[in-house]
Amino acid sequence: MNASRSLQMTAATPTRTPTTFEHVNRLCYGDNLDTLRTLPSESIDLIYLDPPYNSKRVYNCSFGAKAQAKAFDDNWSWGQEPVRWLNDINDRNKNVWCLLNCLMKTFKRNDGLPAYLVAMTVRLIEMHRVLKSTGSIYLHVDPTASHYLKLVMDQIFGGGNFRNEIIWSYNSGGACKSDFSKKHDVILKFSKSKEWTHNIQREPYASVSIEGKPGFHPDGRTVTDVWPISIIQTGAHERVGYPTQKPLALLERIIKASSNQDDVVLDPYMGSGTTIEAAAKLGRKWIGMDVTHHAVACTAARLEANLDLEESDIPVIGVPFDLESARHLRDADRTQYDVWAILNLNAAPHKEKSGRLIGIREFKDWRESRTVNGTAIYVTSNDEPPSVTDVDRLERLMKHFKADLGFLVAFAMPDEFTLKRIERLGEVRQNNGRHVIPKIQVITVEQIVEGGASATKLFDVSRQQRRKKILSGESQIALEV
Repeated sequence: MNASRSLQMTAATPTRTPTTFEHVNRLCYGDNLDTLRTLPSESIDLIYLDPPYNSKRVYNCSFGAKAQAKAFDDNWSWGQEPVRWLNDINDRNKNVWCLLNCLMKTFKRNDGLPAYLVAMTVRLIEMHRVLKSTGSIYLHVDPTASHYLKLVMDQIFGGGNFRNEIIWSYNSGGACKSDFSKKHDVILKFSKSKEWTHNIQREPYASVSIEGKPGFHPDGRTVTDVWPISIIQTGAHERVGYPTQKPLALLERIIKASSNQDDVVLDPYMGSGTTIEAAAKLGRKWIGMDVTHHAVACTAARLEANLDLEESDIPVIGVPFDLESARHLRDADRTQYDVWAILNLNAAPHKEKSGRLIGIREFKDWRESRTVNGTAIYVTSNDEPPSVTDVDRLERLMKHFKADLGFLVAFAMPDEFTLKRIERLGEVRQNNGRHVIPKIQVITVEQIVEGGASATKLFDVSRQQRRKKILSGESQIALEV
């Protein structure tokens, strides 16, 4: 993509508001409605959101060949929460409330769409509040609800501020025999006012030599509202195993077109973190929000790997940082507590038959002058302190997955009786027998809070081999715990 960012086109010359608040360059775990309400009004230059679509599907993350877990559930139902949001909308924007009530008369409350529309509307109202007067918002939706959400956005942003219906087209995937194959997404672009930032984007001419031809720009033709950008192919380096992941090229085009250096880009449904990575690469400030630890961990990992950022450079708001907040997460949402503990120990979440999440971590061991594959299982305890029942469950899982090691996460160490049960399970020898560790180990939440994965006593040859390359002249693999 040959895009030009040198020219800023606006309906009028916008007055730019400096960003002075402290919430930029952060990832936020939790309900984005709560987080949005902590942001100052008119503080964001560009919003991109790729929210759930009311697709009535459950989407899973994949973590290699063995592990996967639910990323998000796109099923909606009417209940107390949508009623509360609807009342909130009535207080904040009466016209939008009237529109929703008219729309909802055409649906059954239990078909999911009313709850979905109310959930999106209450958040779009907040996004309108935090957007600068020169800002733009891109809502990425599919045909399931795009026509309804356009009506909602017409009411919130004003129909005169509708800028584009962008068609993202892609020519991949299977063919449909009963209908035309669905090969595009819709992205609705709105501005907040009649003054908005727009940098002309260009792309190469299609198989046309422009040399000596008048009227042809050397950087290519102006990009239209139809964007043929390929989806991420299976096995591509860019793919991170997160469902509904969007290509970097798509987000780079949006960010280049509707923001400038040091502007603030917000993605309230960041998912795999494509928006955040693109914004950081292009020199923008960024805020990412999501309600799952999968998304927060995935985005942080992308920033560390692809932008060479340290963990300390990526503040994460809303995740447990001490024992009290960890207990609060466990009591409020056991699944997210499990994910938090598992990911902090460098394991991949996996859903077992009972519905609980466990962690699977593959590693390399060193035996008889060669590397061999090993597997470790991580579980959080049901009982506090951990009981023999917790140990028995972990042992069964280890046998099922043919795991070498097991780790039990708990807030307190087991009593003496349970510790003796763990001791009877024996030890494992790693690093050609030079490293002897218990077959099952207990990791406390306090260790996770203080040291993360360093709490895991696990010899991993891959780490040693990387260190060996650095330490010139080293003749054997060093021991690391």
